Amino acid sequence: MPPARGTSASAPSLIAPSRSSSSGRREHPGVVNGVRPLLNEIAVRDGNEAVRRLAIVSLKNGSPDRGTIQLLEGLGADDEQDKELRDTASKVAQALKKKSRS
Repeated sequence: MPPARGTSASAPSLIAPSRSSSSGRREHPGVVNGVRPLLNEIAVRDGNEAVRRLAIVSLKNGSPDRGTIQLLEGLGADDEQDKELRDTASKVAQALKKKSRS
């Protein structure tokens, strides 16, 4: 396994694992909210597609943030991005929009 690069290595350790309530929802979105700028940056700029997808999926566990939703929608619509990354970004954007309405 190659050595961890920069900030990518620190974000997953800050967001996982968190306890779920009996309804399956995350109880502590504040952990994700606290590293949201880092996760947004990783989602857009990291050279490793798997790391980018992990950051995107992690954002789903935070509070719905308009800027993050817009960023994810942009990634989802960007034909220059990997299909799996676009699909993941679109699904998480939709989940955050739904969460904002509830």
